[in-house]
This record gives sequence, structure tokens and C-alpha cells, in this order.
Amino acid sequence: MRFIDQNEVKNFIMSHNYDIRLSGNARWIDQKCTPDVLTIIADCVLEYVYDKENDVEFTSRDIWNNPYTDLHISSMFKKPSVMNGKAGNEYDKFFSQPLELFAYSGILTKNKRGRYNYYKVFNKDILTFLALREINSLTFLNIYCEKVLRDSGLFKVFEDFFENTNKDTFSKMKNSFVQFTIENTPITKPTEPRRIFTKVINPMAFTRNKKGTEKGLLSKNLIGFDMLMYNRENFRDMYSSKPKEITRSEHVVNRPQNPYNAYAVAKAIKMVKFYNNDYNFGKSEVEQYSHDENATHIHHIFTRESYPEISDYFENLIALTPTQHYNYAHVNGNTQIISKDFQYICILSKIGTIKKSYEMHNGLYEFHKMCFVLKTGLENDKYLDVPYLDFDQVVNYVNIDFNN
Repeated sequence: MRFIDQNEVKNFIMSHNYDIRLSGNARWIDQKCTPDVLTIIADCVLEYVYDKENDVEFTSRDIWNNPYTDLHISSMFKKPSVMNGKAGNEYDKFFSQPLELFAYSGILTKNKRGRYNYYKVFNKDILTFLALREINSLTFLNIYCEKVLRDSGLFKVFEDFFENTNKDTFSKMKNSFVQFTIENTPITKPTEPRRIFTKVINPMAFTRNKKGTEKGLLSKNLIGFDMLMYNRENFRDMYSSKPKEITRSEHVVNRPQNPYNAYAVAKAIKMVKFYNNDYNFGKSEVEQYSHDENATHIHHIFTRESYPEISDYFENLIALTPTQHYNYAHVNGNTQIISKDFQYICILSKIGTIKKSYEMHNGLYEFHKMCFVLKTGLENDKYLDVPYLDFDQVVNYVNIDFNN
């Protein structure tokens, strides 16, 4: 599994011709194609094909009937179990629409036989990029939507709107999109393209820090990230703004549990393990000559229980051997207690891993997220002011914090 950056994603998108006037395909994007849905469907596809042959075919039903999918989807999106025979209508579009986008963009190949579409993974690197985090899917959507509109000769009205945002340019843009869709695809009525329009304009508007559309009209305010999501509150907001008069433990205990957190942590652990296997040969990120075991454990540097808002950050997870995990990272094998001495070693080792990842130009870790993890776990805002990629300054601050 390769972890790529957005430059490779852009190169992939730019290598395709997405002209709708040639394809006549109205399903290049659809109502369920939001960043959070694209991310989890990409992850579910990767999970389904993981231990199968590279050219394995699958349908949307294969993905939604997979136990991994059922474990996470229903609780996160407040839907019935995917194993429930009566849930077909609930899940048909939820799975098929992202898969159609993946196919039109070239990430998957599609072969229609009878009533069903059969897919194969064509570009696992792009699919992995989408599965990592929602901001990756948003990045993809922004580049992809603009490329489709440019290839289709429709981007000028969008460009005019972004340059001069008002009701007139908005109305012209929306009407042009609806009319174009009716003229060039099997869609014959305006209702559906009006709904699809929201999923096209708002990711681009957010990326450009512009207004978009809300309830069919020009939005009153700039498009926020939450407006792009399908149906989920940001679980990190649940743990933010801790009152000074209570401890962090009390604050966390009193907050409700969010089902997305469990999924996000499980996925993060899986991705860090994949990364360590591929780029570090499965060895521990903490080099100790006395331990030649493989790093089969993924450890939270700052505990999941005390710091749930960073519990799914890759930058807060480190690959250790079982001995390191139970004998060194935790005191007397108690997973509720962190050894501060070994935590310090883990932090420095993780900083080294992240620095190396930038040198290799892969796309798993992010410098600003590493700083946010340290700011949160060490409760020191100075990490947020470190100049971009100044790893030496980060290490200096860590040394000061632990010496104090």
C-alpha cells in the first residue's frame, strides 16, 4: 500500500478526459458523494479487497454486506444494520453513488452485466488517499469537480461566480448547470440536477473560501466544512473547551461517546500499521537493539481515554513491539498508566518518523497535525507557532517540556 500526496492525485485527475458531452454520464457525482461518505466507502472497498486477488470484482452489495461495513456504517450514520434485509433502499444510493464517482474518475473500472455493475480497483493509491481522511476526499472533490467542468466546457460560469459572487451570477451558474445536465445526460427534469449541483459547487466554494449554496439559494455565509458532510457531528468538538475548574479526566468522562470515534481510531491504527509495515519493514519506531521483534502493536502516545480529540491522529500513534508496549510504554503492564520516560522517547521517535515521511514525500503524516497533537497532549500552545517543517524547534520544545 502506497501513501501519496495531493500532487499525485492532481496528476491522476489531469490525465483523464471527463467531458460529459462525450460520456453522457450523469453519475459522475451525486447527492451522497460528500467527503465523509467518500472516505468511508473508499475504506470499506479497501477492506473488502485487502486479502483478495488484485483483480477481484465486487458489486455495491458486496461492499455493504461485508461485516467490516456493518460494524461501522449503521452506528455512524444512524441507519439500520446493513445486514437487515429491509435496509436495501437505505443503502443502495449510499454505496452505489460513491462507487459510480470512483468509476467515472478512473479509480475503479466498471462492467455492467445484467442488472448489476461490477467493479475492480484500478488505482489503489488514490483509493487509499481518499480512505485516510475526509480532508483528502475534499481535496479530491475540489480538483475533480473543476476538471470535469473544464473538460465539459462549463467552468466559465463557475469561474464568473467565484470572481463576482452575487445572486445574478449564482442564478446563471445554477441554471447553466441544470440545463447542461438535461441536454447532455439521460436526466430530463430539473429537480435532480439541482440537488446534485450542491455537491459540485460547495466543495469548490469551501476550498476558495467563498459562498456557495444552501437550501437551493445563494448561501448567506461562507461555506463551512460541516456543511459539506453527510450526517455527522464532529466528535472532536464534544471534547473541546474544557472548563479550567475540572480535570481533563472529569471532562472526558462526562462527555457522551460518539460512534465515529471508535471507527476513526480503528482505521487510524490500521493505517499506521500498514505504513510501518511498508516503510519501516514492520520494525519498531523506537529502535532498541535488545528488541528484534516485529512491531505488531500500535500504541497511543497520549492515551485515547484522556485525549479522545487526538485519538485518531496518525501522529499520536506509534508502532511498538509487544515487549515495548506492555513493559515500557505502560507502567507494570497497566494500559491505563503511561510511563512518562518512555512517552518522551516515543514522542522523539515519532517526530523522527514524520520527518522521514516528508523526506520520502509520502502522504500519511502532516506536520501541523503533529504540532496539534503535541499542543494537546503536552498542553502547551507554543507548538502551534512552530514554523512549517522546523522539526528541530519542535524537538527543542519537547525537551524543555519534559525537563520541566
